[in-house]
Amino acid sequence: MMERNLSNVSLQVSTVAIAAIGSTLVILTGGIDLSPGAIVALTSCTLAILTKNQHIPVVISIPMTLGLGVVLGFVNGFFSTYGRIPSFVVTLATMSVYRGLAFLITEGHPIFSVSPDLDPVFYGKFLVFPCRSVTWWSCISSCWCSCVSPFQAGRFTPSEETSRRRACRVFRSIGRGCWPLFWPD
Repeated sequence: MMERNLSNVSLQVSTVAIAAIGSTLVILTGGIDLSPGAIVALTSCTLAILTKNQHIPVVISIPMTLGLGVVLGFVNGFFSTYGRIPSFVVTLATMSVYRGLAFLITEGHPIFSVSPDLDPVFYGKFLVFPCRSVTWWSCISSCWCSCVSPFQAGRFTPSEETSRRRACRVFRSIGRGCWPLFWPD
């Protein structure tokens, strides 16, 4: 029963954890992002609509949904960086827009029983590890690798270097603390 409980906790935490990784990077570099929850809601609703209502195969709808998430994040970054609008204002606005779009495409109704083809993504295993844990650890690893990349040496100001080192410490401690939770024996 212990393994099943840990597996359920891992499934429930994985979505929030992946969104939190992106938010952590933004906060450590001095910004703030209020829209991850709305982005997760909009992309989840889009995946459900594509697979259930539009009958698009999961292998096509997942990359489309991931692409949507990238575009939504790009919109935030573009207006914050090139528009010189504070990230708090941009992400507050986009949070409202994305949440409204999610409500609009679902017409305010929940979507149940999306597709049995999604079961392997949520409940399947990659080698011996649960897929959701592999996804979570891939996100942590890619963020950590981008923090400690040797190609980044000498490219940062002292304050940016401090933020980069702080991010590395955070991801290292997350990895150590969550190892037993996401890879149960």
